[in-house]
Amino acid sequence: GVVPRVLPGAMVQCVHVDDLAAAVVAAAEGRVAAGTVAELTEAEGRSLPELIGVLRGWLGWAPARVQVPVPGVLLRGLSAGADLMGRLGWRSPLRSTAIAALEAGVTGDPGAWAAAGGAPCKSLEATLAAMPATTQDRWFARAWLAFPVAVGLLALFWTVSGLVGFWRFEAAAAVLTGRGVGPGAAALAVGLGSAVDVGLGLAILWRRWTAAASVWMILVSLGYMAGALIVAPDLWADPLGPMVKVLPGIGLALFTALLAEDR
Repeated sequence: GVVPRVLPGAMVQCVHVDDLAAAVVAAAEGRVAAGTVAELTEAEGRSLPELIGVLRGWLGWAPARVQVPVPGVLLRGLSAGADLMGRLGWRSPLRSTAIAALEAGVTGDPGAWAAAGGAPCKSLEATLAAMPATTQDRWFARAWLAFPVAVGLLALFWTVSGLVGFWRFEAAAAVLTGRGVGPGAAALAVGLGSAVDVGLGLAILWRRWTAAASVWMILVSLGYMAGALIVAPDLWADPLGPMVKVLPGIGLALFTALLAEDR
């Protein structure tokens, strides 16, 4: 496989939630001296690319054959974009705050905890070995990567579709008037349809509206297909398949609707 090589100098140490909970219990029971200030983390750390490799191995994927270095300027550009999407409610791990934290290193010294009598934290490898990856984990990893791509494609498709309708307004209306629809009704249908397309294309980018916009995309697509079947059934036999091509869009919108649920 091919993976991006991001922040190769960033060091990361991990801690399992069970170790954190055990530390809280030990402190509450007095097995650790009051006032102890300690960092809870595994003893050894690893670089971010090595961490990604460990997680790939846990998921059952072979080590990446090619690692493509990501230039700092590109990473900063992605972070700026993630920050912008953050204003729309998206909690991207590429936001500048997260990148800055990784660049500074997510590390700690567990020495003080060990000196206070605390139990050592499990290594990442031991933690992952205790919780083998399942098919659901593999599906989630892939689907969550595809999710923003699907949202972006739907936003682009619906927004451009609506803008083209406004741009080629007369030509779009002629498709209807040429099949017996009155000029007023044709203009209303094209104008309303284009406005709805642009509205849905923009709405799906707002995180809290992503699921609802996806569902409405499905409903509107079905409405377009039904309308074409009544007013312009010949479009279903068009060699370029303009109506048949609506079906993959419905599938993509269903995908985003199912994944958009937030916990």
